[in-house]
Amino acid sequence: KKEYISKLFTKFERLDIEKNTTTEGTGLGLAITKALTEMMGGTINVSSQFGKGSIFIINLPQKVSKFQRPMTEKEIMNTASKLLNSNTTKESGTIDIDYGHRKILIVDDNKLNIKVARRAISDFDFEIDECYDGLECLNKVVVGNEYDLILMDIMMPNMSGETAIKKLKENSNFKIPVIALTADAVAGAKEKYISEGFVDYISKPFNKEQIKQKLEIIFKDKISSKESNNINLNNNKEEYLEENGIDYKKGIELFGSLDMYNSMLSDWYKESNNKFEKIKLYMFKNDMSN
Repeated sequence: KKEYISKLFTKFERLDIEKNTTTEGTGLGLAITKALTEMMGGTINVSSQFGKGSIFIINLPQKVSKFQRPMTEKEIMNTASKLLNSNTTKESGTIDIDYGHRKILIVDDNKLNIKVARRAISDFDFEIDECYDGLECLNKVVVGNEYDLILMDIMMPNMSGETAIKKLKENSNFKIPVIALTADAVAGAKEKYISEGFVDYISKPFNKEQIKQKLEIIFKDKISSKESNNINLNNNKEEYLEENGIDYKKGIELFGSLDMYNSMLSDWYKESNNKFEKIKLYMFKNDMSN
């Protein structure tokens, strides 16, 4: 509405407060956009017709510092080919995780956000449950619902995500990892949420790849490689190991067989990753003895 346009670029400003009891703020998106635009010496303006739509116009002062001719079709294809080849090399050693029908709880007062989160994890074979505020989440856990992971929004009515995890952590038997979902993408946000009891946080909006990276960290004990945990980075795996300082022959000698060596190496890798995450957490908490 015309009278609300001046509020659009204010952080967490709420609109139509007199009509909406569970109103949501406009968030941070437009405020951040305005700040970035002005940092570059530009302006942002909006015109809106209520019920039909809005037009946002950004003006940025730019200058051409050096003319560069357009790439030819051949140059474009060569560049694309190089990028594809480099991506193939990087991804050839990726690993898959078997989530084994684990159960996940999504907590968000916005049903559209829940739908987005459901879509992002739909390929991972989770059993998905949902609720709409921290109090409802607390009740689900208290009555005995078991989950392998909770995705928790921060700003919610009735009980915020921060209050909910504080209440959950009061029970010493509560061991479910909880990831914070938030628009708070400022520096230090991860440290803040970890200190409050979350295992990590994901900044909204998020995509499937971001979710996958977090899941790999949390459920790495279930990691299983398509190649039986052998990282196939090139055709000559023995040469690759030798070039990277790994005496695999001595490993096979000690463990008796290649299969046992691969199995032990895989177990060590997963355990060492877990220790590294703990070291980072202890360092953040200044717990130097651990």
